[in-house]
Amino acid sequence: MHVTPTTAPSCASYDSSGPAVVVHDLTVTNPVVCSEAARWSTGQRGPAVGARDLTGVDLSIFVTQAMAVGAQAIAAAGGVQDTYNLEQLVSDVGTRTAQSSANAADATTAVVKSASEGMQKASTDAKKAITEAGDTARKSFSDTVESARKDLRGDQPAGRRRQPRARRPALAPAGHLRA
Repeated sequence: MHVTPTTAPSCASYDSSGPAVVVHDLTVTNPVVCSEAARWSTGQRGPAVGARDLTGVDLSIFVTQAMAVGAQAIAAAGGVQDTYNLEQLVSDVGTRTAQSSANAADATTAVVKSASEGMQKASTDAKKAITEAGDTARKSFSDTVESARKDLRGDQPAGRRRQPRARRPALAPAGHLRA
């Protein structure tokens, strides 16, 4: 989130020449922060002191440490959030990939079924055409054989029968005459 700078005085600001976060006049009333501040009266964490003993004590080291630890916690929480978002992204990609794979499998099944049906039809049509061609070829061959057989036997329809040829006498070889 980007905040537009204002000219109004602020309790805390960023000094880019440092770089540093500058706290001017900030009052924190959070009970956990006030309770922990009571342990930093000496400039380092120790036993808690009462409110009277803490009045006027410089708590700069505590504020710096609290801000550093708080910033690390916020960064870690943000990192967890980033990790969660990455995990969600990976999960979403996995879900979409699984759906795409399922869709591809369905499409492949439909194509294979369609191709199989097409091949079955083509095979049936080819078998029918081959059978018909074979039948036609056998009939034609049978008709041709029958016609040739009739020609060889001399089978003709009634009234058109051929007469057998008369035999001619054999010629005698030269020099042998018959009387």
